[in-house]
Amino acid sequence: MGQTIEISAETIANARNDIQRLNCQLRELHLEEERCRLRRSRLEAEQAQLQTFIAVCELAVRFDKPISSEGPTFRIDPVDPAKQNGARLVTLRSPAAEPERPSRSRVGMATPGSKKALIKALLLKGASHEELLRATGWRNLSVRYQAQRLGMTLEKSIDRKTGLMRYRGILAS
Repeated sequence: MGQTIEISAETIANARNDIQRLNCQLRELHLEEERCRLRRSRLEAEQAQLQTFIAVCELAVRFDKPISSEGPTFRIDPVDPAKQNGARLVTLRSPAAEPERPSRSRVGMATPGSKKALIKALLLKGASHEELLRATGWRNLSVRYQAQRLGMTLEKSIDRKTGLMRYRGILAS
């Protein structure tokens, strides 16, 4: 009915040797895969560093900031994770601090012939809102803000003839 196959001890020994050989090859392949993963992660890290460097240099060029010989200095800050899914904000630091420009609108200072000087002169002698608008040619202005810019305190009075509010500026001492 059925055939019997005899397997010799030599055949079994050869099969075991083949299994050991295949297991050794699989171990070597596994170690090679681990080395490749490690090498890949190192290469990806180096690539990320270079991409960050290039991005910072492009930012420096776009913002026309000089790049020092030691390279740009930058700071990477996390953005609010609720808003940007872990995005990062790259901020350039300039190698040398830029000199601070003098403020154009210093309190109390007015260039002769400027609208600020005109407003100052009118407020010192007393003027209405309409007179200030006519003199400056502006469509609107805040008398309180202009007086504050000039370092003045305002004194208000109502003209009995015209019924208009008149403002007089008093220089702070």
